[in-house]
Amino acid sequence: MEKRVASRAAAVAVALLIGSLLAVGPAVARDKKPPDISEYADDGFGMDISTYFLCNFGYHSVGVGAGAQFAYPVFPSGLISDPLYRDALHVEGGMDFSRWAWDAQDGDAELMIFAPMIGLRYAVYLSETLAPFVSVKIGAAFAMAEGTGDDTSFYWSTSGGVLWDLCDLLSLRGEFGWSHFRDVFRIGILLRL
Repeated sequence: MEKRVASRAAAVAVALLIGSLLAVGPAVARDKKPPDISEYADDGFGMDISTYFLCNFGYHSVGVGAGAQFAYPVFPSGLISDPLYRDALHVEGGMDFSRWAWDAQDGDAELMIFAPMIGLRYAVYLSETLAPFVSVKIGAAFAMAEGTGDDTSFYWSTSGGVLWDLCDLLSLRGEFGWSHFRDVFRIGILLRL
Protein backbone atom coordinates (compact mmCIF):
# COMPACT_ATOMS: atom_id res chain seq x y z
CA MET A 1 0.00 0.00 0.00
CA GLU A 2 2.82 2.41 0.89
CA LYS A 3 4.51 1.72 -2.44
CA ARG A 4 1.28 2.47 -4.31
CA VAL A 5 1.00 5.82 -2.49
CA ALA A 6 4.69 6.55 -3.21
CA SER A 7 4.20 5.64 -6.89
CA ARG A 8 1.17 7.92 -7.18
CA ALA A 9 3.03 10.72 -5.39
CA ALA A 10 5.93 10.34 -7.84
CA ALA A 11 3.52 10.46 -10.81
CA VAL A 12 1.89 13.63 -9.42
CA ALA A 13 5.33 15.20 -8.87
CA VAL A 14 6.34 14.41 -12.46
CA ALA A 15 3.05 15.85 -13.77
CA LEU A 16 3.57 19.06 -11.76
CA LEU A 17 7.15 19.37 -13.03
CA ILE A 18 6.04 18.86 -16.64
CA GLY A 19 3.33 21.48 -16.17
CA SER A 20 5.79 23.98 -14.72
CA LEU A 21 8.24 23.40 -17.59
CA LEU A 22 5.48 24.00 -20.12
CA ALA A 23 4.37 27.14 -18.26
CA VAL A 24 7.90 28.60 -18.07
CA GLY A 25 8.55 28.23 -21.81
CA PRO A 26 5.88 30.69 -23.02
CA ALA A 27 6.80 33.17 -20.26
CA VAL A 28 10.45 33.16 -21.35
CA ALA A 29 9.46 33.42 -25.00
CA ARG A 30 7.11 36.34 -24.26
CA ASP A 31 9.81 38.39 -22.52
CA LYS A 32 12.49 37.95 -25.18
CA LYS A 33 12.78 38.09 -28.91
CA PRO A 34 12.88 34.66 -30.56
CA PRO A 35 16.31 33.03 -30.71
CA ASP A 36 18.22 33.53 -33.95
CA ILE A 37 19.23 30.12 -35.26
CA SER A 38 22.03 31.69 -37.30
CA GLU A 39 23.74 32.67 -34.03
CA TYR A 40 24.42 29.03 -33.16
CA ALA A 41 24.11 27.17 -36.46
CA ASP A 42 25.83 29.15 -39.23
CA ASP A 43 28.90 26.91 -39.08
CA GLY A 44 26.88 23.86 -38.08
CA PHE A 45 25.40 22.61 -34.83
CA GLY A 46 27.75 21.65 -32.02
CA MET A 47 27.65 19.37 -29.00
CA ASP A 48 24.76 19.42 -26.54
CA ILE A 49 23.58 17.84 -23.30
CA SER A 50 19.97 16.87 -22.54
CA THR A 51 18.49 16.09 -19.14
CA TYR A 52 14.91 14.97 -18.73
CA PHE A 53 12.23 13.25 -16.70
CA LEU A 54 10.60 10.20 -18.21
CA CYS A 55 7.53 8.01 -17.88
CA ASN A 56 7.35 4.41 -19.09
CA PHE A 57 3.88 2.95 -19.62
CA GLY A 58 4.32 -0.77 -18.98
CA TYR A 59 4.80 -3.44 -16.30
CA HIS A 60 1.33 -3.05 -14.73
CA SER A 61 1.92 0.61 -13.81
CA VAL A 62 3.60 3.81 -14.91
CA GLY A 63 7.35 3.82 -14.38
CA VAL A 64 8.95 7.15 -13.64
CA GLY A 65 12.57 8.15 -13.81
CA ALA A 66 15.16 10.47 -15.27
CA GLY A 67 17.90 10.44 -17.84
CA ALA A 68 20.65 12.37 -19.54
CA GLN A 69 22.16 12.31 -23.04
CA PHE A 70 25.33 13.79 -24.54
CA ALA A 71 25.26 14.48 -28.29
CA TYR A 72 28.17 14.98 -30.68
CA PRO A 73 27.52 16.17 -34.28
CA VAL A 74 28.38 13.73 -37.08
CA PHE A 75 27.04 16.06 -39.78
CA PRO A 76 26.92 19.45 -37.98
CA SER A 77 25.82 21.30 -41.12
CA GLY A 78 23.24 18.67 -41.92
CA LEU A 79 22.20 16.85 -45.06
CA ILE A 80 19.94 19.56 -46.55
CA SER A 81 21.70 22.31 -48.48
CA ASP A 82 18.78 24.78 -48.25
CA PRO A 83 19.63 27.36 -45.51
CA LEU A 84 15.91 27.75 -44.80
CA TYR A 85 15.82 24.24 -43.28
CA ARG A 86 18.83 23.77 -41.02
CA ASP A 87 19.42 20.23 -39.90
CA ALA A 88 22.00 18.11 -38.10
CA LEU A 89 22.78 14.48 -37.38
CA HIS A 90 24.17 13.75 -33.91
CA VAL A 91 25.54 10.64 -32.24
CA GLU A 92 23.80 10.65 -28.86
CA GLY A 93 24.56 8.53 -25.82
CA GLY A 94 23.63 8.49 -22.17
CA MET A 95 21.50 6.67 -19.62
CA ASP A 96 17.87 6.30 -18.58
CA PHE A 97 16.76 5.26 -15.10
CA SER A 98 13.19 4.02 -14.50
CA ARG A 99 11.34 2.58 -11.50
CA TRP A 100 8.03 0.71 -11.42
CA ALA A 101 6.00 -0.36 -8.39
CA TRP A 102 2.71 -2.28 -8.43
CA ASP A 103 0.55 -4.64 -6.39
CA ALA A 104 1.11 -8.32 -7.18
CA GLN A 105 -0.72 -11.42 -5.94
CA ASP A 106 2.02 -12.23 -3.46
CA GLY A 107 2.62 -8.64 -2.29
CA ASP A 108 4.04 -5.45 -3.70
CA ALA A 109 6.47 -5.67 -6.60
CA GLU A 110 9.18 -3.24 -7.65
CA LEU A 111 11.46 -3.03 -10.68
CA MET A 112 14.34 -0.63 -11.34
CA ILE A 113 16.11 -0.32 -14.70
CA PHE A 114 19.40 1.36 -15.59
CA ALA A 115 19.77 1.59 -19.38
CA PRO A 116 22.97 3.01 -20.89
CA MET A 117 22.52 3.54 -24.64
CA ILE A 118 23.98 5.08 -27.79
CA GLY A 119 22.43 5.97 -31.14
CA LEU A 120 21.55 8.70 -33.62
CA ARG A 121 19.36 11.82 -33.48
CA TYR A 122 18.37 13.73 -36.62
CA ALA A 123 16.68 17.14 -36.31
CA VAL A 124 15.39 19.64 -38.92
CA TYR A 125 14.43 23.23 -38.05
CA LEU A 126 11.10 24.03 -39.71
CA SER A 127 11.09 27.51 -38.15
CA GLU A 128 13.49 29.66 -36.14
CA THR A 129 12.48 27.99 -32.88
CA LEU A 130 10.95 24.60 -33.69
CA ALA A 131 12.80 21.45 -34.76
CA PRO A 132 11.18 18.02 -34.96
CA PHE A 133 13.59 15.10 -34.58
CA VAL A 134 13.79 11.32 -34.69
CA SER A 135 16.04 9.17 -32.55
CA VAL A 136 17.13 5.52 -32.58
CA LYS A 137 19.28 4.01 -29.80
CA ILE A 138 20.57 0.65 -28.60
CA GLY A 139 22.28 -0.44 -25.39
CA ALA A 140 21.95 -2.68 -22.37
CA ALA A 141 19.29 -2.73 -19.65
CA PHE A 142 20.30 -3.67 -16.12
CA ALA A 143 17.16 -4.70 -14.24
CA MET A 144 16.87 -5.11 -10.49
CA ALA A 145 13.61 -6.61 -9.26
CA GLU A 146 12.61 -7.12 -5.65
CA GLY A 147 12.65 -10.79 -4.72
CA THR A 148 14.39 -11.99 -7.88
CA GLY A 149 17.90 -11.89 -9.25
CA ASP A 150 19.30 -9.09 -11.36
CA ASP A 151 18.94 -9.38 -15.12
CA THR A 152 20.74 -7.84 -18.11
CA SER A 153 19.12 -7.62 -21.52
CA PHE A 154 19.50 -5.90 -24.89
CA TYR A 155 17.89 -2.43 -24.87
CA TRP A 156 16.51 -0.45 -27.81
CA SER A 157 14.57 2.80 -28.08
CA THR A 158 12.99 4.70 -30.98
CA SER A 159 11.28 8.05 -30.60
CA GLY A 160 10.10 11.19 -32.29
CA GLY A 161 10.08 14.57 -30.64
CA VAL A 162 10.48 18.29 -30.88
CA LEU A 163 13.03 20.88 -29.76
CA TRP A 164 11.62 24.30 -28.92
CA ASP A 165 14.37 26.90 -28.59
CA LEU A 166 13.97 29.29 -25.67
CA CYS A 167 17.29 31.06 -26.34
CA ASP A 168 20.50 30.40 -28.26
CA LEU A 169 21.80 28.00 -25.61
CA LEU A 170 18.65 26.35 -24.27
CA SER A 171 15.75 24.35 -25.73
CA LEU A 172 12.81 22.46 -24.29
CA ARG A 173 12.95 18.84 -25.42
CA GLY A 174 9.93 16.56 -25.57
CA GLU A 175 9.70 13.13 -27.16
CA PHE A 176 7.48 10.10 -27.28
CA GLY A 177 8.44 6.67 -28.52
CA TRP A 178 8.56 2.93 -28.16
CA SER A 179 11.30 1.03 -26.38
CA HIS A 180 12.20 -2.32 -24.87
CA PHE A 181 10.08 -1.27 -21.86
CA ARG A 182 6.95 -0.22 -23.79
CA ASP A 183 5.87 3.38 -24.44
CA VAL A 184 8.20 6.07 -23.15
CA PHE A 185 7.61 9.82 -22.77
CA ARG A 186 10.53 12.18 -22.03
CA ILE A 187 10.45 15.91 -21.29
CA GLY A 188 13.33 18.13 -20.25
CA ILE A 189 15.91 20.59 -21.50
CA LEU A 190 18.72 20.61 -24.05
CA LEU A 191 21.78 22.77 -23.38
CA ARG A 192 24.14 23.64 -26.25
CA LEU A 193 27.83 23.57 -25.37
